[in-house]
Amino acid sequence: PPYVGFSPASGGVPKRLIMVEALTGLLISGVFGPHITSYWGQLDTLRNMSNLHLVIDPTLFNGEGVFAHTQTMIDELHAQPAADEYRKVRIPGEIEHETMMRSLDQGIDIPETVYRYLTG
Repeated sequence: PPYVGFSPASGGVPKRLIMVEALTGLLISGVFGPHITSYWGQLDTLRNMSNLHLVIDPTLFNGEGVFAHTQTMIDELHAQPAADEYRKVRIPGEIEHETMMRSLDQGIDIPETVYRYLTG
């Protein structure tokens, strides 16, 4: 099956995508490319996705000082004006953390098709 959205005219499948496919699919005997079930729609179908979790100890690079150094960068990023006046500049994971805290407080809405899938 073809990789949807990539054509010879557009340069084909980017090399960086192939590297991601190798790390998250091939090397761990998972699915890749067009064999992955669409993430959107078909909510009652098993996703058959594979994941690679790469864990790095940052102290191996800069000792314990890496945390203070990182916090300085985060503080400087947060001080930047956001493109949208009603939002703020966030670092990776902040939106997910805010969503998790809201879900813990207010619960999680689950689409009916997902509920039926989970409850069999």
